[in-house]
Amino acid sequence: MGCACQSHPKSGWRFWFARFMLGWSVMAHAFLAIQAYEIYSERSAVNVSLPAYIVYLFSSVFWVIYGSMVLSPRVWPMIISGTVAFLGGVIILVGIGLYGKQEAAEADQHTQQGDGAKRGSAERSSQSVWPHTLV
Repeated sequence: MGCACQSHPKSGWRFWFARFMLGWSVMAHAFLAIQAYEIYSERSAVNVSLPAYIVYLFSSVFWVIYGSMVLSPRVWPMIISGTVAFLGGVIILVGIGLYGKQEAAEADQHTQQGDGAKRGSAERSSQSVWPHTLV
């Protein structure tokens, strides 16, 4: 596996910075693990944006293509980071698919039940306050 820093001596700052960036670029996507944990542990994707993660997924694919096919020599930190981002994005999208619709359906059900309860209590209060409206 080649690195863009191969032409530099292994003791130079560019070599070590390239190694640092490889680690950093992978760790920078740690928020995906945090988001995935929240979605799967809470079984809710109520505050997660589906369009944002779709854009994120395409972006990570484009970075992998750019780092592997466009740049010469290949830029492995970009390829590895993009691959980690893609996999994390897929996990999030699956979680949104599993728990996003479920959450929305439950919210609609609670809203409908709440509206019915409000109407019922309003009808009862109007009946008790205005007895002449009873037929």
